[in-house]
Order: sequence, then C-alpha cells, then structure tokens
Amino acid sequence: MSGITRGHSCMLCQRRKVRCDKQKPCRNCVKANAECTVVPSRPRGKRNTPKPQGKDLAERLKKDSKWFAYYNEYRAADEMLHGSSDEESDRPTVHHAFDTMFNDTSGFPFVAGSLQAEPTSHPSSTQVIQLWQIYINNVNPLLKISHVPTLQPQIIEACTNPANIPKPISALMFGIYLTAVNSMDDEDVHNILGDDKPTAFARYRKAMEQALIDVNFMKSSDFMVLQAYFLYLITMRLWIDPRSLFCLIGIAVRMATRIGLHRDGAQFGLSPFETEQRRRLWWQIVVLDKRIAEITGSPISALSSMGADCRYPLNVNDTDLHPQSKEPPLPSAGMTEMTFSLTRIEITVASAPDGIRPNPKISNNAHPNNESCAADPSKPPKQNTNISENLDRYCKHMESAYLKHCDTKIPLQLFTLLMTRVSLYKLRVLDFVCRGTSSPDPDHKRQDAAFLAAIHMLESDNTIHTTASLRGLVWYSNMHIPLPGYIFLANEIRHRTTGELCERAWDAICQSPYHKGLSRNLRSPLHVALGQAILKAWGARERAELEGGKVLQPPVLVASLRETLPGHLTGQRAGRDMAGATMEAEDGSFFLRGSAPSSLNEAGNVMPGEHMMLDSMAGISDLPGSSSFDYNQTFWTNLMQAGAFGGFWEDSNYIMQQE
Repeated sequence: MSGITRGHSCMLCQRRKVRCDKQKPCRNCVKANAECTVVPSRPRGKRNTPKPQGKDLAERLKKDSKWFAYYNEYRAADEMLHGSSDEESDRPTVHHAFDTMFNDTSGFPFVAGSLQAEPTSHPSSTQVIQLWQIYINNVNPLLKISHVPTLQPQIIEACTNPANIPKPISALMFGIYLTAVNSMDDEDVHNILGDDKPTAFARYRKAMEQALIDVNFMKSSDFMVLQAYFLYLITMRLWIDPRSLFCLIGIAVRMATRIGLHRDGAQFGLSPFETEQRRRLWWQIVVLDKRIAEITGSPISALSSMGADCRYPLNVNDTDLHPQSKEPPLPSAGMTEMTFSLTRIEITVASAPDGIRPNPKISNNAHPNNESCAADPSKPPKQNTNISENLDRYCKHMESAYLKHCDTKIPLQLFTLLMTRVSLYKLRVLDFVCRGTSSPDPDHKRQDAAFLAAIHMLESDNTIHTTASLRGLVWYSNMHIPLPGYIFLANEIRHRTTGELCERAWDAICQSPYHKGLSRNLRSPLHVALGQAILKAWGARERAELEGGKVLQPPVLVASLRETLPGHLTGQRAGRDMAGATMEAEDGSFFLRGSAPSSLNEAGNVMPGEHMMLDSMAGISDLPGSSSFDYNQTFWTNLMQAGAFGGFWEDSNYIMQQE
C-alpha cells in the first residue's frame, strides 16, 4: 500500500458510510475488489470575504419566497426601532426587546429528569371548593376545556381523600388553583387563601410545575394532563418570554397530536361526548399557539402545519353533553356557554398566511343559518380584489352569527360582545392603515370611519375594565390590548384638535386602564414613541384652543409624560426612570416599570407592561378576515413603516439612542 491520501475518504466508503483507513487502496476497497477512488478536493483559491453575521441567512431566505416576507417584517421593525447603525442590526429588535423585558431563570420543564421536590400539599377542602367555584365563574367560561358536570364530582371526591389523589387530577387541580388566583384581585385572594396575590400566585406556579413533573407530562398521553398543562400555559402567557412560551406550547401541540386531538373523533367512532371534549381542547391550543407564533414572528403553527381535520366544537351548553349519549346534540343558533370560545376560534382561523389555508371542513355548521368564513384548502384562494368588501362581509357574519344574540345583562354575553367588537373595530383601523400607507391621497371618508372605529375600540375596552360584573373576566382581555387604536388616535388627534370626536378620542385615551403605567415604561421604544405622540397631540390641541381664547388644563396622563419626558426629546430623565425598574401598584392594579419581574412572587393582577404592548402590535391573530385576506403577508411591514402612522415613530430613535 502506498502513503496516506490527503485526509479524504474514498468514494466507496463515503457511499457506504463506513470508516475509511485512507490508504490507497483502502482496506474496504481491497475486500470489495473495487477501484479505490478519492474524491478530489476543491482547488485552493482566494477565500471569500466573511459575510456579516446573518447575511448568509438572509440570502438563503431570499431563495425561499414563501417565507421571506416574515424575515422582511422583522427587518422592517428592526431598522425603524433601532436604526441601521446598530451593531447587532441583523438581529431583530423585537428579540432585543424580549431580552430586556424578560429575565426567565426557571429551568422548567428541563429539570424534569434531574430535580425532584416534595409535591406541594393541596389547600383545605373549603379552599379547594372556593377556588373551583372561582374557576367555574372566571376561567372556564372563556376557555371551556372542562366539562363541569363530570369534573365536579371528581374534585369533590379528591377533597375527601387528599392523600390519594391520582396524579393526573392532582395536576389539573393545581392548574385550577393557579388560573383561579390569576383571575382574582388581591382582596379576594387574601379572603380565600390568607395570602397576598403575588405570594399565592408564586406558590401555585411552583406547585403546578412540580405536579406536571411528577406526572411525567411530556411522556403522558392522558387527556387530563394535557388539560392541566394548557391551563399552565394560558396563565403564564404574561410571565414567560414569548420565544420560550412558543417552545412550551410546541410541547402541548405534540402531546395533542400524540393523543390524536387534531383528527376529528367523530370519524373514528368516538362518542359524541369525548369528541366534543377533544375538539374544545384542541382548538384552545390552536388559538394560543397561533397567537404566540405571530408574536414571535413564526409562520408555522399548529393550524398551518398539522394537516388537521378537527371540526369546530358545537355551540352547545355543558348540560347538553352526556357521557352516555349516542348522538351529538343539535347546535344552537343562539347564545350558549360555548359562544365566546367560538368567536375566538373564528377570529383565529379567519386570518391565514398566504399560501397556507385552514383545515378542510372545519366548520360543522355551528350556526346553521349563517355561512361559515372558514377556507377550504382544496380550492385555490380567490384574488383579493376588494378587502373592504370582504371585511364588511366578515363583520356581518360575526354580528349575525354571534353578537346579535348577546344579552348585555348577562356578564359572559356582554364580555363576548365587547371583546369581539374590539377585534372588529381593530380590523377597521388596520384596513385603513395597511392600505393607506401606499396612497399619497388617502380616502378621507374611510379615514374618518377608521378614526371613529379607533374611538369605539378603546371605549369598548374601557367598558370591559370599568364594568363591575366583568371584573373576574378582565384577566383574559389583558392579553388583547387594543394598541393599534391607541396609535391611530395618538396620530390623528395631532391634526383633529377640536370638535366632539376629538373630545371623545382624548377621553378614551385618558380613561384607559393602561395609560397609568405608560410614563414608567420608557425602556420600550414603543412606549417612548406613544408618549411622544400623545405629548405632541396635546400641544397641538392647546395651541388650537388658545387661538379661540380657551386655556386647557392638561390631563393627568399629559402632566405625567411632561415630567417624564421634559422637552419632549430629552432622554436623561427617561434613562433614570428606566434604571429603577420595579413593580408598582395603583388602585389595586400592578404595572411594569422596565423589565418584567424575574420571579413571579412579584406578579399580581398585572396590567399590560411593555411586553403586552409589543405583542399587541404583533398580534395578527386578532386580525380576522375572509379566506382571501392577505393581511398576514404585509401587515407587520406596513404597520411598522415610519410613515404608516404619519410619523408616529420619528422621535423614538433619538431618545433610545440617548439612553
């Protein structure tokens, strides 16, 4: 044998995927009586100039036209919020913001194989029943993943023998405690558990995680374990970095598909009761997964990638479902306990990225008298010739199928009406903004309609937070901040300085439950820009009223922003405020200053902090339309353009650079 070749395996060994001794001929070729041919190495030449980090990724993405728009969306946000001179400009600013806003230190769920702790004991029987009742009133009506008539006997039985509670139901019970505590205010928590809300929340979060570890949730195929894990995810929505949460939701999606929830149970002979329970849980996972996917910029979600055929849940009450029933109940055309969940499912499914269609035949005529807006992937999408007409048709569908049946004297139905209206008004605003950016001569009639829709949007949201009967449901609305309405109004009232609508717009902004923490949240470029826009708008209004001889008293919000942002462009005070990021409470509510709490014993009945504001901007799951809408392809880029809201962003970069 001759000398060693230049360190290369021969072609035969490479093809067989075996180790080559690199002799010529090699031992394997000798045994096979084959010619030992070495793969020629590439000639040496001048090395290419190293590409800046991320450039090669961008070039690869350009060759995948289906998804490149999503990369552009984040690059547009990056360039606007940080500027092209940023040293790490190839990394989207959205992710910079998440790094600042969250300080996740928990190893859950990856401590499952290494760390074990003693399980936390359940509350007393009296406390369990009280928390269960809170869950029935505040949480389950909005999620509908628990069938109360069949679950309640199991809860009561567990209370009688707490030492021998099966692990799956134990995990579900801790999920019930956690979500119940999250939905209550501090006074109610103290009255039931004897602790303040942050302490109780932190205790049950830890207990919930340990219960999931004890039941080996990632290996489990138990339906009740998946219910428990979903309750954990929906509660931790505000406290975990969306990028981490997206991965945790991925576990839930895999658990669900392992159980087969993505396939409709009716076609496999499952009972109507079990089929409905599976549908309800699957679609709640889909709704949460799609929302977090959009916040983090991922085009892939359970809805787009599973090839599922699970139908919508039926529009029926729990009392219509019986485990022994052989035939499914007839869906109601009016209001039921499921109506709120169905509105959220419709809103989620109605918006699908270009090239991805919702699942076939997923709408099972829950409302027999109304045409479904769900798309059929077997048919190519129609050319979108008139978005406004499609939007009008979609809004009419939601009104006739759901909202016209709402009785505002019933809290859940009032909440359904207001939450859905917020989403539909949001569509009106975005319809104008997304398509108005490319028009040098906007349609003033449509602009006026969008202005009024933005006012209605904030007024509806304010009503949710000020109606006593809805107090236990507000926790859900805090995940859907009407931020586009704020931004649109803040820009418009710089030019609409007088009149009745101007007064209504200012009232809607100043009465909002979210504005109290605005001046404290100046770490986020979004808060800086919003604060600047409000100050400029008030200055324009003051000048207009002064010309008429009227001197205005600035509202509390404006006075606070003027103190925080002196001179409208000075970042020194903002920098000092950002250095002292803490959690504060006003009128029983909690607000984020700077970064999110590093541990949840600081968490309480949180009002939206900077991460909630940011993900509301990115929350395309609240942008429903007909099957031919193409908002998803252009929404983020258009919305975040410097001109999309008439210069809304123009001063935020300066302040952030001053920091």
